Amino acid sequence: DRARAAVAAAGVAHVVTVVTGHSSEVAGTIVSVLGGPADLVVSEIVGDLASEEGMAATLAQLPATLVAKAGAWSVPARAETWVAPANLRLPAAGDGGSSDVRLPMVPPPATLLGDRRLLECVDANNLRLEQRTEHAWTVAAPSTLTGFFCAPKIVLDREDAIDCWTEATSWRSVLCLLDEPVLVEAGDEVGLSATADLRRFPVVHALAATVNGKPAGTVVVKLPDS
Repeated sequence: DRARAAVAAAGVAHVVTVVTGHSSEVAGTIVSVLGGPADLVVSEIVGDLASEEGMAATLAQLPATLVAKAGAWSVPARAETWVAPANLRLPAAGDGGSSDVRLPMVPPPATLLGDRRLLECVDANNLRLEQRTEHAWTVAAPSTLTGFFCAPKIVLDREDAIDCWTEATSWRSVLCLLDEPVLVEAGDEVGLSATADLRRFPVVHALAATVNGKPAGTVVVKLPDS
């Protein structure tokens, strides 16, 4: 009702029809209203870790009758999560003892022990529902590895993107904390192996860290309980 009221207030009720329901259940109605499959899909199901709100599975489950697969356009075109090793100590390990802390700011550059790398990518035109990523960073100076910073980048189209590593947004950066900090020296190698099954909801990300090839801890991240 609020959506219909907003459409009417904007004076576009003659070109905008509000259809409510799960996409798999209202596909026939939408196709009837449009006179054929949709050419554009707009969504906002991007989490602090890009895939965690189910974007990949939702797009993958869109009925073939609803979306014109050839030439269809999605906004956003891609949702990515980027990651970097970090040294940031906090008074508490997250809300309710969680191993991940959600912070309303960009990852502070001074806390990073290496450059950011791509952790996962939800590409609307090339969906991969099982993702695995491995990275390694060489530490430049003595420090302490406390965990990894993650934050999303939302690629809207070929020209525009929202980069939560460099600009303040409503998305939060996620500090994934190891159980125990690890001292590192210049030249040490910090490794990360990450997995995520995007077919499930909530999506669970598992980040396994190593220092010079030795296990340094594993962090499991999922949406906080509401």
